[in-house]
Amino acid sequence: MPARRRSATPRGRRSGSPGTRLSPLKANGTASAGASPSAAGDGEGRDSPRRLSPRATVAQTTAADGGADRDDAAAGSASDGGVTMLKDAEPNAKWASWWRRVFWSFVLVIGFNFLFFVTQQAGLVLLIVVTQAKIYHELVKLAYHYNWERQLPGFNTFYYYWFGVAAFYLYGRIIRRHLQVGAPAWLDWLFDNHTLISFALYMGGLVAFVGSLKKRKLYRYQFSQFAYCHMALLSVVGQSTLLAANMFEGMIWFFLPVSLIVTNDCFAYIFGFFFGRTPLIRLSPKKTWEGFIGGFVVTVLYGFYATGFMQRFGFMTCPRSGFERLALDYECEHGWMTALYDVHPLADFVPAAGGRVPPAVG
Repeated sequence: MPARRRSATPRGRRSGSPGTRLSPLKANGTASAGASPSAAGDGEGRDSPRRLSPRATVAQTTAADGGADRDDAAAGSASDGGVTMLKDAEPNAKWASWWRRVFWSFVLVIGFNFLFFVTQQAGLVLLIVVTQAKIYHELVKLAYHYNWERQLPGFNTFYYYWFGVAAFYLYGRIIRRHLQVGAPAWLDWLFDNHTLISFALYMGGLVAFVGSLKKRKLYRYQFSQFAYCHMALLSVVGQSTLLAANMFEGMIWFFLPVSLIVTNDCFAYIFGFFFGRTPLIRLSPKKTWEGFIGGFVVTVLYGFYATGFMQRFGFMTCPRSGFERLALDYECEHGWMTALYDVHPLADFVPAAGGRVPPAVG
């Protein structure tokens, strides 16, 4: 029986056989070479790379480099990341941004003054709560993993539950005596058992959290979210709630810090807009040293003069209990806080006060 003639091509290496192993580049090249012009235009050849002549390749590279050069030239003397400084921006876009910021600045300042002078503590406490919720929501989004959250339906409810429990506990502890002024009698039970209720709410959330631990591979994510949210609550809700407590000891303790921040932000932008040339930090490329220094100087001067002016009004310096509205010419009895203004008048630090020094205590 004649011997079977072996093929010169090894098994698995023949073109089109199931065992054929070609690199992606060779596979695409084979498909492109075998495709007719009509197939390349209509069918599968559309996705395959075309073989260009050396002249066409050089032309494409030159066009791409030229486009990049044009983009760089259009950016001007932009700083890191391709951000155009205000001094290099087009005049129309620059002044459009200016007027837009001026308009919204006036809107926000008018809205804040309405809350401050009309609604007073009630509106400002509500403003603080809303701001806390928004900041906390943004922080939670930074650590939010959508793929893992899909495998944990309802787990994101814990984020907002913990915020509610933290706000209930902190506001109840810090401003409880103000909330009790004029409160209905049926709320006395809530105030008397506030600590116990807060503990029960937190322990209920903790038990529910442990019950939500389902898959071992997600334990690390769930516990990291648990710790992250608690740190966010401590840094955001824990600290900013003290602003609500301070305003009951005198509105100056709330209005002055807020107005200092607004003054610094506004004048830093103004000085940077007209004189900004030197970038400050990479984190915010449009900020300049000129804006930083100008905003700092104006803020210090504003702090001296504004403090001396605001301390003349009892509405700003008098402590109060409850959420009743007070007249702007309100005068109060001298307590320990108002005595502090008498012993160390803040106006004595103002240069326009004649260079006087604060009197010694005792």
